Amino acid sequence: MRILWVVGTRGDGFGPTPDPAELTGSALASDRLRIALPADRLRALGVESHFCALAPDRLADPSGYAAVVVGKFASAGDQESARADLWLRYLEHARGSGCRLVADVSDNPFFKPSPRAELYRRLLPICDAITVPSAAMARELAAGGPPPQVVNDPYEGEPGAPRFAPRDPVRVLWFGHKVNFPYLHALLPALAEMSRTRALALEVVSARLHAFDALAAEMANRSDGRLRLSYREWAPAALVAALASCDLALIPSDAADPRKRAASANRVTETLIAGRLPVATPLESYQAFADAALLRTDVVAGVAEALSAPDRMLARISAGQRQIEGAYSPAAVASQWRAVLAG
Repeated sequence: MRILWVVGTRGDGFGPTPDPAELTGSALASDRLRIALPADRLRALGVESHFCALAPDRLADPSGYAAVVVGKFASAGDQESARADLWLRYLEHARGSGCRLVADVSDNPFFKPSPRAELYRRLLPICDAITVPSAAMARELAAGGPPPQVVNDPYEGEPGAPRFAPRDPVRVLWFGHKVNFPYLHALLPALAEMSRTRALALEVVSARLHAFDALAAEMANRSDGRLRLSYREWAPAALVAALASCDLALIPSDAADPRKRAASANRVTETLIAGRLPVATPLESYQAFADAALLRTDVVAGVAEALSAPDRMLARISAGQRQIEGAYSPAAVASQWRAVLAG
């Protein structure tokens, strides 16, 4: 079986190649977890993957492919409307050529009117299958088309031994795309206050954050040196190392935001599989891990709760790892993709 993955986060210079290596180092989970890692593991199941970005002078011929999988369509500023029209024309052509058309929707495109939202409103009804990373996301999609099928995000790291024995200072980790950094930023005053009774060392792993040194100095001054911030530029190996060295991870968000409430739980699963405790906002899509992650509306209060009951937190991590291994391993996720692609 030959599959063409349409990559929506890359520019004109990216296209067709049988090697997903260009995507494995991307800071975008939609590149790594929804395309590159599944494609790599699908080879063992007899699926040959090719990849392309769409540009007016660079349209891969869809003939000869059993399926075309549509990845995340990234916003494109002033060019978004023209780009959305190009995508729709190409995908209608691919569907007409006999390919099975699969749209992978990894975040909610309908939270506001936009060319991107209009693209998905017109695309989803013509698809043979729609895939999403969570049941919550499936409920967000009300644009017609086939019922969305949940295909999980695979974890990337190796399973680590569960550990919850916070040190002094407590080593806290936040990691993620910079678009989510404001949620952590909003917690910093409360963390500074908390650090007066329990010193905290907060490591941030992300890509291209600006003015971080000034922010770290401000928080150190505000907490009399009890809250120390450090920054590590994101890379797969950097995240593995940061998870191994932390005591717990913070995953704050906004459960009322339609862009976030159905988001993939990949940061929760990545933390748990590494053997660490995630303290997270109770998004709808995180509820499946309510017995593993510590889901609290007040994330900082959740940290205090975790520190007061280390034995219970260790049991949560172990339960989470058992839950994740069966359905979120790269091999398990490849099987989920194979079932969708075969129809």
